[in-house]
Amino acid sequence: MKFSPRKIQFKKTESPKEKKSKSRRFQRRNSFKFEVTALITLVVGIILMVFSCVLYWILSHTLHVDMDNELKIKAETVNQAIRVYVDVRGEKPESLKYAIEKAVVEENLHNTRWWMFGFQRRWSEQLDDLDLDEVYINFASSKKASLFRSKNMDSELTNQFLTQVEIDVNNKSVFKNLNFNDQRIRIINYPVSYDGESYYCIQIGASQRPIVVLLENWLKSTLYSIPAVLILTFFVGQLFASRILSPIQKITSTAKTIADGDLSMRMEAQDYYVEMNYLIDAFNEMIERLERSFHHIEEFSSHVAHELKTPLTIIRGETELASLEGRNTEDYKRALGIILEETENMLTIIEDLLFLSKLDYRPEFPQMKKMDFVEFFREVSEQSRILVNEKKIQLLIDIPNEKIFVIGDSVHLRRLFFNLINNAIKYTPSQGKIQLNLVRKNKEVMVSVKDNGRGINKEDLENIFERFYSSNDEDSGVGLGLNIASTIAKVHKGHIEVVSLPNDGATFQVFLPIV
Repeated sequence: MKFSPRKIQFKKTESPKEKKSKSRRFQRRNSFKFEVTALITLVVGIILMVFSCVLYWILSHTLHVDMDNELKIKAETVNQAIRVYVDVRGEKPESLKYAIEKAVVEENLHNTRWWMFGFQRRWSEQLDDLDLDEVYINFASSKKASLFRSKNMDSELTNQFLTQVEIDVNNKSVFKNLNFNDQRIRIINYPVSYDGESYYCIQIGASQRPIVVLLENWLKSTLYSIPAVLILTFFVGQLFASRILSPIQKITSTAKTIADGDLSMRMEAQDYYVEMNYLIDAFNEMIERLERSFHHIEEFSSHVAHELKTPLTIIRGETELASLEGRNTEDYKRALGIILEETENMLTIIEDLLFLSKLDYRPEFPQMKKMDFVEFFREVSEQSRILVNEKKIQLLIDIPNEKIFVIGDSVHLRRLFFNLINNAIKYTPSQGKIQLNLVRKNKEVMVSVKDNGRGINKEDLENIFERFYSSNDEDSGVGLGLNIASTIAKVHKGHIEVVSLPNDGATFQVFLPIV
């Protein structure tokens, strides 16, 4: 049996230092500060590029337009000089020839000679002032033949000029571009006529090299300056981003402190940006809600443990007594009855706690809909008669005959009112009286549940709606019924008020908004 060799590849493991360095690089690339700075730099770069392109186009267009205007002025000046001489000397071929030759061929020579005098001398001096040394001048016929040309033009360049001849009979100047020996020449074709019949063309050309050099230098300086501006923008953006994000760093440090268990920490709104102050306010509100929630959870857990401890202790004691020897059937029945009663109490407490948790953390839990509240409360009142019959309590009901509509959940509202009615029955003595009233008050409907029991102590009035609150009375219960009623009223955007004096009964008033 032959074994084929296999390559064993070893994966290189990164050291903790390398992993930490790699993580830092990744964080720098993905930090908000870096992204904001990079975005600002990118936007500034795009703006500079667009602005430079537009400015380059405007500068180039302006320079070329100025060059065309200058060429046209020179052509008009040459034409005017020739026409002035012809007008004075007469439109003879010899005069026209002499004027063209002096204007085109010898314009860069000093024509002031000792034999010239009068008009001819003054005209020659004006030609010297035309400043036509840096341009090419060609005087061509309508048949594209060069009659006269400046001395800086050779035959090859003249032939190239002739190919660009274009005479417009409407006396409009025509501009052409000519590439000759690696240089770009701008040419104007200026049509003229001296005898009224024959048309000629004054061609004046100028090199565009100065414009090209100027644009190249401007472009180079722009290309060199843009990277410098972007680098400066990046560092300035880093400084501004650090200043903008400094409140977030403080929020982060505060959040770390809070994570250690100190929920009393708060951020102070200083002279930050308006948006940052909004963030700080929202952060403080969130921490305040968390602090209340944690406090509620601690208090809730403490009360739950306390309330469930008593029935569990009773159940355990009765179970131990029932397990002793010598117990008869009656003892077992009594123990089982007590265990069953305490179990039901525990189940009631657990159900109430689950109901309250749903109302606290699931506001959408109730199924709200528009309902006829008068008809609804009339049914609740009639069903309450069954509850008061056991203690022979007189139930008085006052409900108007009108339509009053509210938005609510009939199941939860029924629980609210039965909790209040049961509470009134509990504290009303036998042969006592309970009164249920329903009235409209402005944009609210008020339901009052009044009894003539022993009333509520003054020190208990401020706390009776708190969860798990119970007075010193022996039959005060676990303190969830009134809290459930108050919570249901708040969910329905209403509230409950209580008025009571010792030994003078109590009146609970429920206010709900009308639609």
